[in-house]
Amino acid sequence: MAKPGPERAEATCLTNQKKYAEAKPVLLRALAIRTKAFGETHVRTQRTIKDLGDLYEQCGKPAQPQAYRARLVPAEPKAGAGK
Repeated sequence: MAKPGPERAEATCLTNQKKYAEAKPVLLRALAIRTKAFGETHVRTQRTIKDLGDLYEQCGKPAQPQAYRARLVPAEPKAGAGK
């Protein structure tokens, strides 16, 4: 697994400290950067989308996590899975 980028690490730290209002712009910035650099379906972008959904869930905003989770691409099965 790749190391988290500095934005994701910062947002995780802020979220763990329950500083949700500070974590949100960090994750939104990370999402914009990753979407532009890698595209919407890249694993790093998808991880950031999931992180934003998790953040909103922790904040108690039920509609927001659903909006972000709707953007997640289902994972493809790994080779040899189910054998």
